[in-house]
Amino acid sequence: MKKTLSYPTFLLALLCVACSTTKPAATTTPAAASSAAQTRTSAGGGNRQEMLQELAAELKLTPEQQPQVTAILREQVGQLQAARDNAGGDRQQMMSELQRIGGATDAKMKAVLTAEQYGKYEVFKQERLRARRGGQ
Repeated sequence: MKKTLSYPTFLLALLCVACSTTKPAATTTPAAASSAAQTRTSAGGGNRQEMLQELAAELKLTPEQQPQVTAILREQVGQLQAARDNAGGDRQQMMSELQRIGGATDAKMKAVLTAEQYGKYEVFKQERLRARRGGQ
């Protein structure tokens, strides 16, 4: 039986990627920062730019689609961060907001991508989730 990962979990993983791309504190040594970045990448996270490049390659985005998809995903990241900040510890509210954001993002992606690309996008999301969860 194939285990399906939930969309809110994907959104939380995307939010983690977005938050993990901030620069390390000035007190962090270069070796520690490099180690942290490598851990993030090896755990399936990577940074936002790498994820966008991987997605563009996987979907074979046209030059016209690339800025559209980038804008959609950047908007999503901003909305995810706002949802996290505004949830006030209310997990139920946050999960509801994540589902709303995810649905809106999917609708926008569906409008930009071909049917084949959208199918690959869905697979990409599931793979990213699995990687964030340690390959479960």
